[in-house]
Amino acid sequence: MGKLKLILTADYEVFGNGSGCVKKCMVEPTIRMLDICDKYGAKLTLFIDVCEYWAFKKIAESGLLSKADLPHVMIENQLKDVIKRGHDVQLHFHPQWLDAKYEGGEWILDNNYWRLPLVESHPDWDLIKLFKEGKDTLESIIKPIKPDYSCNIFRAGAWCIQDEEKVLNAMRENNFIIDSTVAPNMCFDDGLTFYDFNNTPDKPSWIIQKKVIEEREGGSITEIFIYIVLVPWYCILYFKILKVLKNIPFKPYKCMNNSGSNSRKISFKGLFKSQYRMFNFCDATTFQELKYFTKQAEKKYPNYNNVPIVMIGHPKTFGNEKEFERFLSWASKKETYSFLGYY
Repeated sequence: MGKLKLILTADYEVFGNGSGCVKKCMVEPTIRMLDICDKYGAKLTLFIDVCEYWAFKKIAESGLLSKADLPHVMIENQLKDVIKRGHDVQLHFHPQWLDAKYEGGEWILDNNYWRLPLVESHPDWDLIKLFKEGKDTLESIIKPIKPDYSCNIFRAGAWCIQDEEKVLNAMRENNFIIDSTVAPNMCFDDGLTFYDFNNTPDKPSWIIQKKVIEEREGGSITEIFIYIVLVPWYCILYFKILKVLKNIPFKPYKCMNNSGSNSRKISFKGLFKSQYRMFNFCDATTFQELKYFTKQAEKKYPNYNNVPIVMIGHPKTFGNEKEFERFLSWASKKETYSFLGYY
């Protein structure tokens, strides 16, 4: 029997429209996430939205924020703590923050740059500069406490990496070695967010050159994708019912987005249809669902050793702490599972 390397990852950010409290939606839930991981020897990789961080820092330096609990300072302190605990931080972009304005206590973002490739049309930025500045920012925070740290892994915000040739070129120019954006067989297009990850190689990881969904030997970047499963409709129904019965919050306590709510309705739309789902350990996911995904990975890769299985989450949707801890407790007892980073 093969062995699964379960890679826990979380995208570290507030909500996509700029709403959400850094302390309640990022810092505090991340502390709870780390405490649980440490208890069971699990390693967590945080993907840090540096565009958001730059906006917080810029507005603080302009004097528009209270000096108490400055967001960028809280973020810096947490990233240092993450590294001291033995976890990892890597790069993430939500470019709508590049020209962010702060007015009347709210952030105004520019959705003309929602998708990463659109940065090439920005008057002051291009992709090579963006990756360089992002890498330099994280390394300037981390290297003083971990001199051998390297920022060399990336995930695109909202999975919007396509059309990706220039993105991958910028990654190579800045010595990135891993992309972890792709969720095979999933696609989405609402006019703002776009990704199409159909027709990927059927293997645990692959080398990429010009497209993230195409294997090209000889390249320097490896795609280690977010693990997905085609979940039958009856399992989806079962997991939804469990969420209702257990009354699991979809967001951490006091983490509010612009809806002002700490929960959301569970949709039963399109219920009798199988769906591809990401291996998400937040979003009110139950122990039973996390166990189901892991068992599916066992079936898919019975003869591989240390095959990477990337799990995704967000501190801003981490309200299922008991379910997550129950899963880590269960998985930590399995000889065929390990909780490591990307390398």
